[in-house]
Parts: sequence; C-alpha cells; structure tokens
Amino acid sequence: MSNFKETLIKIRPHHGMCIQFFRGEGYSREFVSGMMRIITALNAGAVIELTDRADSICALCPNNCGGVCSSAEKVAGFDAEVLRLCGLNIGERISWAEFEKSVRQNIIDNGKIKSVCEGCQWAYICHENIKNAELK
Repeated sequence: MSNFKETLIKIRPHHGMCIQFFRGEGYSREFVSGMMRIITALNAGAVIELTDRADSICALCPNNCGGVCSSAEKVAGFDAEVLRLCGLNIGERISWAEFEKSVRQNIIDNGKIKSVCEGCQWAYICHENIKNAELK
C-alpha cells in the first residue's frame, strides 16, 4: 500500500460524513487503527468506489456480521440520503477529494447533516465539531 494513488477503496456513501468528523473514537482500538489507515490512504489520493455493501471501514466494525451490517436498513437510509444530496450513484468511482468536497458542500455546509444522520449513535461527534467550528 505504498502508492495510495493506485489504491481503490470501497466506501459506503455515509462514511463520507463519518470520515470528515472522525476524531479517534470508535468501537475498539483495532477499529480506530483501521479507520486511521483508511483516512491516510484517502488523503494520499486513493480513488473510491461507492458501495452499498460492507466496505473497508466495515471490516473491523462489530456490527459487521459476515459482511452484512446488523443495522443494514438504517445505514442504507444514510447511504441513500448522501447519494441523493450529492447526486451520486452506487458503483461510481471518484477521487476522495471530489467526494469529500461534494459531501461538505451539499450536506455539511448546507446544514443537512440531520437529514442524513438521524439515528446514528455517533452523530453527537459531528454536532460537537460543527458547534465548535461555529464558535471560532
């Protein structure tokens, strides 16, 4: 994995939100470590493929039950809303930079996080980060 620009990373659309607000918290040390490796690869220029199945981040998640999320219906809703707001589709391959920018412009900067993340156990992190950014 030394040349990240040649790396293709499968990402669930809603993880475009999670990654932007990630601050080292997670289900376990292994999960956090894996997330940090993925973020490093993404920031180094990896290309992503949007998927509606378990992705690279899901690999170390305790909700991953044999490649299927135990909260499959809930996360499918998160994914669908990100795709709708960003005008993207499952299977699309784009640079992480393009996807990150689209998520930021179409969701975060437009105050639409709640429409995507309603019911997410980690939503408090996103809301805290946004609140702190507004206070600066």
